[in-house]
Amino acid sequence: MLRCFLLLFLTLLVRPCFAHEAHVHGHVQLTLALEEQSGEMSLFSAQANFLPFEYVPQTSEEITQALALQNKLAHPEELFVLSPEAVCNMQVKHLEGPAFTKQAGHHEEHGHEHGHGHEHANIHMEIAVSCEKPEKLRGLRTTLFETFPAIREIALEVVGPFGQRAAKLEAKDPSVTWQ
Repeated sequence: MLRCFLLLFLTLLVRPCFAHEAHVHGHVQLTLALEEQSGEMSLFSAQANFLPFEYVPQTSEEITQALALQNKLAHPEELFVLSPEAVCNMQVKHLEGPAFTKQAGHHEEHGHEHGHGHEHANIHMEIAVSCEKPEKLRGLRTTLFETFPAIREIALEVVGPFGQRAAKLEAKDPSVTWQ
């Protein structure tokens, strides 16, 4: 139990520091850390994997696209399917990125041009995970590839009572099992 807690702590503490260094279009980094019945999932990605722009939305069309994305991401249970027999719930704790800034559209409203020079915008999302029967959690399947076709690869790291696992998910194989 102590070993699992240490792995969880190190994953949550250290992993985000390294994850934010990479900005690769088509690539998503996903971490799932579990300790007993609760844990956290963390997603890090280039904004271009989700939207056709990498800056704060300015036009009404861009704002509409960003709001639609925010709505899709607000339902992680539709994007990540954990073993049904584990009876898990997911809730977004944190969502950040230029697409979700409260300043969206402010340049257009004030008649200023928006620059497209911010070509390296990222999205970071944290999801609280709780499972009634964590011992039955044996895998994950994602619909990210279907929902966001710009995503080509997901680098997944999982830490939990069963140990550590790493996997590469692709559209042709969007699931992983670890037990």
